[in-house]
Amino acid sequence: MLARVVGQFWHALVRDVMSMGYRASDLFTELSIAEVLSIILGAGPSSSVQYCLDGGWSREAHLLANLQESNSGLATLQQPYSRPGLDVRPEAPDHGRDILHGQSMTWEEMDEMDTRRAAAAASGKAGKSRATTW
Repeated sequence: MLARVVGQFWHALVRDVMSMGYRASDLFTELSIAEVLSIILGAGPSSSVQYCLDGGWSREAHLLANLQESNSGLATLQQPYSRPGLDVRPEAPDHGRDILHGQSMTWEEMDEMDTRRAAAAASGKAGKSRATTW
């Protein structure tokens, strides 16, 4: 990694070192190999070294491209992206068949229930369908 960054992305490394208050001549002199390696390995997402290593694509740009490809049907996501906290996320509920809970009935049973409701409403014995409690 050190040789690749020094060989291919020297100017990005110099730019990051300059933003830290050092000069290019401080590389491998005042800054040891271990310190330069730490600068490279610890390069944040907004650093020039990371920009060059990622080919100019941020993680967000990759995710947006994947989302666009997924929405257009060009690609499908096989599993969630690894990220912090994913292992402690609760298991997703199965919404396959239990979205609405209710009783099934035949058309005849529904017609009979409608007839009873209409008779109760006509006789004035229909109850409230909704009660508000304060």
